[in-house]
Amino acid sequence: MTDGAVATPGSRLMRWLRRLVWIGVAGYLALLATLLGFIEFYDPPADLPSDATLVVLGAGQRPDGALGPASRARLEAALALYHAGIGQKLVVSGGRLRHETRSIGGMMAETALDAGVPEGAVLVDGDALSTLQNALFTADLLGSAAEGPLILVSQRFHLPRSWLSFHWAGMHDLTLYPADTPDEHWQRGGLRQVWHESVKTPLNAIRAAGASAADLIGVPEARYLPLLD
Repeated sequence: MTDGAVATPGSRLMRWLRRLVWIGVAGYLALLATLLGFIEFYDPPADLPSDATLVVLGAGQRPDGALGPASRARLEAALALYHAGIGQKLVVSGGRLRHETRSIGGMMAETALDAGVPEGAVLVDGDALSTLQNALFTADLLGSAAEGPLILVSQRFHLPRSWLSFHWAGMHDLTLYPADTPDEHWQRGGLRQVWHESVKTPLNAIRAAGASAADLIGVPEARYLPLLD
């Protein structure tokens, strides 16, 4: 700016817009670095709480309606923990992705029962269509038990967003347990999954903020739940 020049409203606006762009870029790069670091270096604690509730977050279905490989891998990891004496209950959460099929949660529950988990130890959410709904519906299923220790079981790329979603829904005693290794992640389209998460995570934050605002002003949950699909 030359001596004596006065900043116009337009120039001030452009400076603020440039700052916002740089803040957005810096935030996005920080999110990418966090995701990559978690995927590569995170290890679950050696001493997992034996009195925890295991929460399995459903993923996709195959074209024939059966459990997709991600859903099956998550469930198998949780079942291995349960049979090793870790976890007293199992929450399986996942809705119906196709109208003509059973819910992912229902199919995971059936598989868990076949694997020897007692019926009374399995809680089923067959409605959730997103990670935010996984969190809300799990809290509803558990009631006061949601305040106790929970072990979230999912793939590495998905666990950071899961942690944020469950914290948003009021559950804070969380342990993250990956259903895959770093090598398995990178062998199964790892870069694409990181890209998707880097977009989904800020979008989830916006949707969660909208739902919280709606709840604060008294909008019934049924009205804003579609926002979280």
